Amino acid sequence: MSVSARNSALAAGCIFLTLAGGWSAACAQENKPAGQKPAQLPPGRIRGPSEQVAEIIISGRLLRNEGKYDEALAQFDKALKTARFTMDRSGEAWAISNVATVYRYRAEKEADKAAELIKKSAEHYEQAANIARENADKHNEAYATLYLGVLAAMRKDPDQALRRYAVAMPLFEAEGDDYYIGRTYAYQARAMLLRRDPLKALELFEKALPLLREVGMLNEAAEVVGEMQAIYAAIVR
Repeated sequence: MSVSARNSALAAGCIFLTLAGGWSAACAQENKPAGQKPAQLPPGRIRGPSEQVAEIIISGRLLRNEGKYDEALAQFDKALKTARFTMDRSGEAWAISNVATVYRYRAEKEADKAAELIKKSAEHYEQAANIARENADKHNEAYATLYLGVLAAMRKDPDQALRRYAVAMPLFEAEGDDYYIGRTYAYQARAMLLRRDPLKALELFEKALPLLREVGMLNEAAEVVGEMQAIYAAIVR
């Protein structure tokens, strides 16, 4: 098949998918002019899933952020079933990671159940990371690995946390994701505080701050500034 015939066939297929409600990132990329780079995704938006799956997951994340955990899990389950039905492996990995986030959020609030919830969360992140790795999906692998590190930090194991962050960082760098690079630096800094190394923590927070600011995540940048101020206050006492 010639290039022009292939493009015509793909364009027709993308039109059909759009009408059927299945518009995908692949179609969006195919319709870009030659040589044009993919548009940067908003901070926090994972790469890879179809628009259909991503929209369901985003609705679940909004519910999760409101503390409506059961409703959020229902949305993530819907996204997971949709991803599996449409053979969207990136969507499958991200849906599973988002199930993990519910258990992680609950672990932060339910101290009496924290160990059990962290274990459940880790199982889901591991599953998501494995799917992403099989799919050569660096962004989803990095995302799941980053939060496996966060869970290790929640268990007061900074060494394990730092090992996870060291795996996630080059994957985010390969994807050019400044937001998650900044986030990873911030989590590395917090692990250094668990190690009682405030000067190294400051160094890492200073790397995180401009990246978070540049992508417009000023709330997270402000949090980093507050943590830095607390370190300086403790050092000068």
